[in-house]
Amino acid sequence: MENKKNNKTNIKFKVAYAFAVVIALGTVVFAKISTERNLGNIKSLEEQPVTITTTESTTILIEETVRQNLENVPDTREETEKITTEDKYNTPYKDYYCLPFGNKIVKDFNKNTLVYSETMGDWRTHQGIDFAGEEGTAVVAISYGEVISIYDDALFGTCVLIDHGNGVTAKYCGLNKDTLNVEEHSIVNIESVIGHSDFVPSEKSEGSHIHFEITYNGEIVEPLELMGK
Repeated sequence: MENKKNNKTNIKFKVAYAFAVVIALGTVVFAKISTERNLGNIKSLEEQPVTITTTESTTILIEETVRQNLENVPDTREETEKITTEDKYNTPYKDYYCLPFGNKIVKDFNKNTLVYSETMGDWRTHQGIDFAGEEGTAVVAISYGEVISIYDDALFGTCVLIDHGNGVTAKYCGLNKDTLNVEEHSIVNIESVIGHSDFVPSEKSEGSHIHFEITYNGEIVEPLELMGK
């Protein structure tokens, strides 16, 4: 009698165990199927284009936010990486400048000494340098700079005034007005053609040349000395 009870108990235990195994296997299979189905849904979503619908006010708000973020980006560059306009200027008496009109000088700089003017028939100072060259020859900028004035002068003809930075201003005189290659506020680089030579009215008898002057911090200086020539 006791053995029959034990047998029935064993059978019930085995049935319960088998039932538990079936349920466990079913759960695993269901989880696998659900996972694959979800992955398939995600993949199909990735392949489909995403469309964002916004109102006009929302679009404006997004644009303003992006613009504000761009404008508020901090400058993390090193000081040596920050290039400003002044970096393009030469240092007076130290860096390289080119000559504006060949290298033949017909009259030197004489700021404090009177020299005789054949054209004017009198004695006067000469606050620049006269570079000789054939009429119509190109006149070039001695360095990087900005044209601050173009005007006609009774004594020196058509003149172009260029700010070369760091206190240096150069005056190119005796240019042909019809051949000017610049205008006020033009930016020039070293050896940029400003225009072509014509004549200097107050020095006309001295042959074809341009009259060239430099001021440094508002004071007239010897051009070749400042340029290191």
